[in-house]
Amino acid sequence: MHSKFSQNPRIPLLIMLMTILGQASIALYLPAFLSIAQALHFSPSTIKNTVTIFLLGFGLSQLIYGPLSDRYGRKPLLLVGILIFCLGCVINIFSKTSPVFLLARLIQGLGVGATLTNGRAILKDCFSGRDLASKASYASMGFAIGFGVSPFIGAYLSHYFGWRTDFVFLLLAGLCLVWMLAKFLPETAPHLSVKTLILPLIKNTLTDYRFILSQLSFLQFLLGGVFAYTVFVAYNVMTPLLIQGALGFSENTYGQLALLVAIPYYSAASLNRKLVLKFGTGPVFALGSVLIILSGLLMLFSTWLHSNGPLIHLLYILVPMMGATFGQALIFSNSIAGALHPFSSELSGKASALFSGLQILLVSVFSALMAWIPDHTQLPLALIILLAGLFSGLALWTQIRQ
Repeated sequence: MHSKFSQNPRIPLLIMLMTILGQASIALYLPAFLSIAQALHFSPSTIKNTVTIFLLGFGLSQLIYGPLSDRYGRKPLLLVGILIFCLGCVINIFSKTSPVFLLARLIQGLGVGATLTNGRAILKDCFSGRDLASKASYASMGFAIGFGVSPFIGAYLSHYFGWRTDFVFLLLAGLCLVWMLAKFLPETAPHLSVKTLILPLIKNTLTDYRFILSQLSFLQFLLGGVFAYTVFVAYNVMTPLLIQGALGFSENTYGQLALLVAIPYYSAASLNRKLVLKFGTGPVFALGSVLIILSGLLMLFSTWLHSNGPLIHLLYILVPMMGATFGQALIFSNSIAGALHPFSSELSGKASALFSGLQILLVSVFSALMAWIPDHTQLPLALIILLAGLFSGLALWTQIRQ
């Protein structure tokens, strides 16, 4: 059954742009890690935890935006959230100390979180069934673009104009997206005429959250998505200092490498629509988990090989990461669609918020742990990718068997 918005071609494209901004907020400044650490006197673990604190705000905000979007609409919450994100960018641009920089990253996460939970709820409002999984691939393509292109842009901005211009770019991107959403996005949330007081809203939200968490399939898709997303976060947290610090490559080279890692992700996200429509999600989950596991094993094996220089070590990191990101893309959008599928439109905002919030919060815990792991070789990264693939496959095993 399709909604009146299912034939609107702008909605999937706007979802993709929203996803690009969310991922660019994480990845665009990664090539500037060393520059920021030197300018603001960050330790290696602290500069890596700037990703963690962003994820913390990103995850917590989901639990607020979802219920409010069911009451006030998807569009107003999106506009408010992105404007909060822009405020965080302004603070980053003028930050002089590390506490101010960290506060700005938290504000950015709290703001841009609106794009993730509301984007997923809009997809659920407008599409259903396998069409929902297919359209969710636009979010995966946006993920790939934000993940791959933004570090490439950020590296050159930082190299030629300083690291603060990375946040100027994010500020301008956020303001442009506000204009586009205000002009082109229709309100898709159902039953907005029904208004409730805040206290009953909180009570109803907690009741609905308990009901959603009681669904076994929701928890399976959630955990599968969490462990797959860990692959992406591990790359963001552990590789900037590994590739630029330990191996000695420039920030521009790091930005170029992100493009290479994102190519298989984009390819898988594009191919995913055809695979899901032809085979269903179970075989696709299996393929994604196997690819992540094999990539982790390949990188793990490479730690015992001798090399002639940093370039060979770089290939030992790059090639397995390309395989892992291909596998992650096959799990990412399908786990979202599968988790939201059983719920009605009235619960879609809360289900999306709970999925997004718990996913990001759990990953932020893993991110904090990864920030304290020494990254002089690819061994820790290899172990994390291997475990992520194994646990993702185990979480989704019931779906794979079906």
